Amino acid sequence: CKRARDRRARSSTSTLHPAMLCSTALALLAFLAPPSSLRPRSSKRHAAVAAKADFSFQLRTPADDTLPLLIFLPGIDGTGGAGATQWPRLAPLFEVHSFAFSVDDRSTFSECVEACSSFLEERPSRAALLVGESTGAVLALGVAQRVPSRVSALCLINPATSYTDTPLSALAPLLPRLPRPLYEATPAVISPLFGKANWFRTIVKQPPPLSAPLLPQPADILAASAALADVLPPEALAHRLQAHLVDGSKVVNEQLKSNGNAAAQLGDSSIAALLLA
Repeated sequence: CKRARDRRARSSTSTLHPAMLCSTALALLAFLAPPSSLRPRSSKRHAAVAAKADFSFQLRTPADDTLPLLIFLPGIDGTGGAGATQWPRLAPLFEVHSFAFSVDDRSTFSECVEACSSFLEERPSRAALLVGESTGAVLALGVAQRVPSRVSALCLINPATSYTDTPLSALAPLLPRLPRPLYEATPAVISPLFGKANWFRTIVKQPPPLSAPLLPQPADILAASAALADVLPPEALAHRLQAHLVDGSKVVNEQLKSNGNAAAQLGDSSIAALLLA
């Protein structure tokens, strides 16, 4: 009888353990569209700003109205700083602006589309390239659909338009419910999966080391982990997953289905292009 119980226990462990590992891995991968460097406010403070939009456009290169515009629309981290290492190289070619959210932002997808559309319409003589990463790619498509005549080209990097059709859409909403210490540790766990050395430094505004290793060092990862969690507090992550990813991708995909492909929505410009990376 004891041997039978032992066998059942081993069988149960062998069945559950891989499933637990798989769920954990998927939950960690959900953070790869990762995550203002402030700690989250109290729940009372967040309730007070629940419906408030708090975003801005940030000039990343010297102003030059003779150059076309490049508008960088960030991933779910919302900082607009992920492309910081590219700004110097792009400066001779574009006047670069990035769209950035505060940690207290609770904007709707429609409000983001309207803000970006207005930004372009206020500069009617400027050609504009929209570069959208992940969540920002969904926003870029929404802007191109709203004001196609003002968008010269789109560059969509890892567009999250199919987010709701993936297992991550079920697992990612669980991340904001993690205890704060575990939530802060999550970026440290997944950091080595990125491969690119020092990927997190532009987001948390840390200078790169003089001699960059192939992969981030453990001490660097642990030091940056809490900062990465501060960039995207649990409350902000929960809001952006729903408002910017779920709601946004639904709006964009419905428009794509009714009006055809994205390139056709960029207007009559012969130089219009759609780039997927």
